[in-house]
Amino acid sequence: MIEVILAKDVFEVQSIANQLLPKTYNDIMSTEEIDYLVDVIYSKDNINVSDKENDILYFVALDDNNLVGFVALYRIGPNLYHLSKIFVKSLKQNQGIGTMLFKAILDYFNNKYVKNTNVILELSLNCNNKTKNFYKSLGMVKVRDDDLDIGNGFILQQDVMSYSYSCI
Repeated sequence: MIEVILAKDVFEVQSIANQLLPKTYNDIMSTEEIDYLVDVIYSKDNINVSDKENDILYFVALDDNNLVGFVALYRIGPNLYHLSKIFVKSLKQNQGIGTMLFKAILDYFNNKYVKNTNVILELSLNCNNKTKNFYKSLGMVKVRDDDLDIGNGFILQQDVMSYSYSCI
């Protein structure tokens, strides 16, 4: 089951991020970079600031009321959104949960916008991230390279992927 939650309910999202980010990035980032990334993106203070600005939604996947995956959707402009990476617990990967989370975002757009409204989703992935093929299978395409300065002297070399969706 997929649900949309607000920042005040994201304690478990933080917990999954703390578990999955090191496993996801340990081959391509230093421990210091990973720790900093978790602190910057998934700290309760940063999540609460985003929620107060009404620019973020969390889509969570539940299995028997246990959180098994999530994705955050950031509103950047009127019809432009940034998709955080889709995170699914290791034991639940390759079971369609990531695809269900992506489809839940499309359903959200269908309910939010009028028919035929074009919405753009962008995703930034570390250029060495092994999950690129998953996002390509969803229809996302690489549109540019980007070097992101996340602070503390860390620069992330990223591929920016995009998905254009026409609401139904």
